[in-house]
Amino acid sequence: MRMGFWGMNNNKALIPSSSSSSSSSSAIIIITTTLVLCFIVRVSSNETSSAALTLGYEQVATVRLGRISKSWSAPCFAQNAARLELSIISGTSIGSVYIMPHNGKCWSCRDDYQIRLGDEIMSTGSVYFGAVEAPFLFAYMTTDQRERIQKEGMKIFVDKNAACNGVSRKIMKNPFLDMEFVAMN
Repeated sequence: MRMGFWGMNNNKALIPSSSSSSSSSSAIIIITTTLVLCFIVRVSSNETSSAALTLGYEQVATVRLGRISKSWSAPCFAQNAARLELSIISGTSIGSVYIMPHNGKCWSCRDDYQIRLGDEIMSTGSVYFGAVEAPFLFAYMTTDQRERIQKEGMKIFVDKNAACNGVSRKIMKNPFLDMEFVAMN
């Protein structure tokens, strides 16, 4: 007997018997209807028209040239700040938003970000536990974009649906302290 995908015989198809097909069809219709209704309620109850918020991203700060942003809280890191730099590297105009995370809630923290100029997403990425500064790089092509960056700054959005999926810092001590002790002695 030749075994196929998931260990099933390739010669036999999974066809439900006629007695169980009507009950399974009813269950599928009920489940599908419930899911569609939940989706409609979720979409219609959303008062904002911003696509970023419907995906879980929420603006937490705006960073401007030459300044450190105000502090904000994200799902994993409780105190964050950012700074913005513009430079030209090999003839390409490059912008950098550096996010500085502090006070992670667990040993495997990760916050997901979008960096925007107006409504345009210029860079995306994540900040992980252990990061001192996480760079979010983007290229800007026009003088209009440069002027907007200088005037408006860059908006920082964080995914508020992210969760700390690791061991809490309150439950487990720093796993690197013992290694540091051994290395020092």
